[in-house]
Amino acid sequence: MSTTNTNAIRPLRTRELYAPSHFGNTYEATLPGEMTGLLAEAKFWGFNRFCDWFDTIDLYNVYEKRHNLFNMPEAMWARKFANFECAAAQGLGLGLVVTPNHVFSGQVTPATEARKEPNMFGQLVCPSRPGVTEMILENYRRLFGDFAARGLRLESLSGGAYDYGGCACEQCRPWIVAFGKLFKQVAELGREFFGPMEVELWGWWWTDDDHRAFSEWADAQAPGFFQAMAYHLPYGVTDYAVRPIPAGCAEKRPLSISRTARRAVAMRTVTTAPTSRRCVSKKRFDTCLRAGPRDSWPTRKEIMTI
Repeated sequence: MSTTNTNAIRPLRTRELYAPSHFGNTYEATLPGEMTGLLAEAKFWGFNRFCDWFDTIDLYNVYEKRHNLFNMPEAMWARKFANFECAAAQGLGLGLVVTPNHVFSGQVTPATEARKEPNMFGQLVCPSRPGVTEMILENYRRLFGDFAARGLRLESLSGGAYDYGGCACEQCRPWIVAFGKLFKQVAELGREFFGPMEVELWGWWWTDDDHRAFSEWADAQAPGFFQAMAYHLPYGVTDYAVRPIPAGCAEKRPLSISRTARRAVAMRTVTTAPTSRRCVSKKRFDTCLRAGPRDSWPTRKEIMTI
């Protein structure tokens, strides 16, 4: 007699590798051939989407340059797109993280600058000031056009309200709602270029008040628009707390497979690159990437150091 396990763990539809190629990390330092190997390894372990974020800190507007030199902004753009092209060649889906009011260095002026609080840093502009929202949307129109011109289709767009991001002026309070309105416009613009896109939220540094205020606004003004939320796990905390999210918004379970831990961390995907030494069994790692209970995650012994 055969039996059916009604509690069987189902694979997650999206397993996304967030690979920010900046701050001198591995993804920035790899040459094209090395990136090909890294992403082939990631695909072996079950990842099916590559994601990055275009950091503009200390960079002038690459779309308004008045020279033919290959300076740091051009180098950053070239490296980012090289990695996206490598991921596309591997057959991975492409996702982009955006922090909407973080802009190019020359775009921050006394007439545009955001009002900051301790958790708000970066080259930030205030979307409530005249012409600023239009400037932000023009930045993304050019970036999306750059993707499209290279034959790269984005299938998802994820928005972060903080790090970098934020404005504490009276017109932007509560910031989390001002962010939601701005990010919604960016996502609508993205859909003009790429058609249907998944629109997701990155809960990094969101407070309980942020979750409540955003959910109330989204349910009333943008029902069903935001499709997933990656929770933030604060430093020193080892488990998630229940927080409100918009109706119909799926939860994401971020994981870190590292030398020292077997717990979820404050990122939306596995943030450490899979190593060339496959030190966790493929079957157990597949289980880790499924929507199962914590006792199904690999043990510390199974996550061996290199």
